[in-house]
Amino acid sequence: MKSKKNRFWAFAFSLVPGAGEMYMGFMKQGVSLMTMFFGCIMLSSWMRADVLILAGIVIWCYSFFHVHNLRFLPEEQFQVVEDKILVPFNSEDLRVDFHISNKRIRMVGACFLIFLGASMLWNYAVDIISYYLPEAFWDIYYQVCYDLPEAVVAVLIIWIGIRLIKGKKKELDEQSE
Repeated sequence: MKSKKNRFWAFAFSLVPGAGEMYMGFMKQGVSLMTMFFGCIMLSSWMRADVLILAGIVIWCYSFFHVHNLRFLPEEQFQVVEDKILVPFNSEDLRVDFHISNKRIRMVGACFLIFLGASMLWNYAVDIISYYLPEAFWDIYYQVCYDLPEAVVAVLIIWIGIRLIKGKKKELDEQSE
């Protein structure tokens, strides 16, 4: 039986993703969040994909606020909250179910995975090239290899911002007609 717990301990455990959920009695959710968070940290370190740290931060924030939302639910609502694994598994053979019906979410996920893979390949290529490059070219090489990805991401962010503004302007024009 789940029950609300001490405010101080709920706060203290909420600082570790998943631990707060476990303290509140939601073991499946807690283990899911903890696995996702520490998996992101491990993968970002192992694959040198710093972008995964952003996913870890999002998971941490979700877990922190989720514990506090659970803590302040009325008792009758708290009792009906279902403890479930947060990653969609096929229960028959425990394989991850990759079927996502929302096209926009699928597209964002696909773009994220492509960006992650390209980032990893870029880091590997930079390391290999730097090993064979004479010292005289290191300054130029550093500028190209480390500033170019930042410039590409900056251009991408600007492009997304422009698309959002144009989409909103188009939507407002359609509503005013």
